[in-house]
This record gives sequence, C-alpha cells and structure tokens, in this order.
Amino acid sequence: MIMSNLPDQPIFSLRSRSDAIADGELIDLTRYEPIRENWKYPLACDATVWNCIETAYCESTDNLTEILNNISERAQHKIAISGSADIVKFYAKVGEYFLRLKLELGTGDEHEPVLTLTYVENK
Repeated sequence: MIMSNLPDQPIFSLRSRSDAIADGELIDLTRYEPIRENWKYPLACDATVWNCIETAYCESTDNLTEILNNISERAQHKIAISGSADIVKFYAKVGEYFLRLKLELGTGDEHEPVLTLTYVENK
C-alpha cells in the first residue's frame, strides 16, 4: 500500500507569513522607506537575499537606500516589460554582486496582496 510507505511527518505545512517573518525566514522590507515609496503592497525577502543585502551594505560604498532602490528599479523594469506576470525573475546589482532574484505576488495571512523576493540560483 502506498500510504503505508510514507513517513509519519506531514507532507506539507501551512505556515503563516507573519510566522515566517517572526522566525527570520522572511525579512519584512516594508519597514524601510525606499520600499514603502516604491511598492504598493508589503514586501518581504528571504534570508538569503537579506544576507546579500547586509553583506553589500557592510562591504561596499552603497548605502541601504541605494541597494533597496536598485532592487526595486530592476524589478519594476522587469514587470514593465513582462506585462502583468505574478512572478518575475531579474538581475539586480547588490553591492559588488549581480544577483538573480525572483519577485512573486501572492496572498498574505488575511488574503491581502503581498510581494516576496527570493534568491534564484544560477544554473
């Protein structure tokens, strides 16, 4: 029987966005003014993207506002040329590095629109 071979752990978990932010899995970027100025919906990034942003901030001459504005400009440019896609992949300069990022429009805990920025590995 197929079901008897499955592990005794849930196949998937339902995790709220606010829990992911509280646990540090997602970082709420909406607390920063450049993000609030550039985006209509709340924006969070994964820990990998945030670590890249922090590293760039510490190691380069770019300040946090410049880094967040650059990411926003590159994402908005890709959205403009892609049309009304719910997911866009793009490159952004973060400090001395060019990162491949994915911006996804989804729903939050209360079914409100939210944006999530994640790192995409180059293959």
